[in-house]
Amino acid sequence: MLMAKNEIAELIPAGTHVARCIGTIDLGTQYSEKFGNSSRKVLVKWELPNELMDDGKPVGTSKKYTLSLNDKANLKKDLESWLGRGVTEEEQKEGFPLGSLLGKPCLLSIIHADSNGKTYANIAAVMAIPKGTEVPAQFNPMTTYDVEDGKNAVFAKLPDWVKKIIEESKEFKDGDEPETEEVAPDLSDTGMPFGESEVPDEPVTPAETYVYGPKSYTRSEWLDSLHQASAFDHLPEPADMDSMKYDDLLAAGKIMIKQLQDFCATNKKKGVKA
Repeated sequence: MLMAKNEIAELIPAGTHVARCIGTIDLGTQYSEKFGNSSRKVLVKWELPNELMDDGKPVGTSKKYTLSLNDKANLKKDLESWLGRGVTEEEQKEGFPLGSLLGKPCLLSIIHADSNGKTYANIAAVMAIPKGTEVPAQFNPMTTYDVEDGKNAVFAKLPDWVKKIIEESKEFKDGDEPETEEVAPDLSDTGMPFGESEVPDEPVTPAETYVYGPKSYTRSEWLDSLHQASAFDHLPEPADMDSMKYDDLLAAGKIMIKQLQDFCATNKKKGVKA
């Protein structure tokens, strides 16, 4: 018997996942009621080759960014963590080509957060893939879209919730988008082969997540680890560490961990057991 039901997609498990970038979607200039201003937005898409759906295809996920490389921009932070280097002065001035990310592997740190009665699997961090990590071959075709291209063949293949966001952009509302193409071009690289749940318009602010190597820590877990490291060999510990702000605590923790690693390496050479 044919039955109708409400199918709810399973959440991506929290933790660190191997991923590959398969899409950069220009969302146009979007107005934020929360901040009372407009800014250019972009959606970056990944496939997770080790997390498969029932049909055997990789699960997909995405993250919305403001198209900016200023020091406080999430895009800049994630790019630098992903590339393993800082954004250059030339890239700051001339711009970073997001298309160069297509096909590039990385690690995604996924955390779960609740908003308006729903639970979302949010991307807390994007990190460089450790050397020697095996990354399965790419499954899905790559997709790139520019809002100036209007309602072209690529736009037609985007998920409905992504189309809705783009249609709310200043570029579309001002009527600047080109007319829909009469003759559809080759669609071989425009596919969106899997369903993808909508991300909230205002992303959920996750609990503080501290990423070091392949692991992610909550604030309490991060502090516990640092206190243990300090006690291990009486490493210097900032007096106000428990009340530090996120960026300061993350930086202080990385310094302490490096000191501990150096201590262990030195004693290993000397044949001293920790």
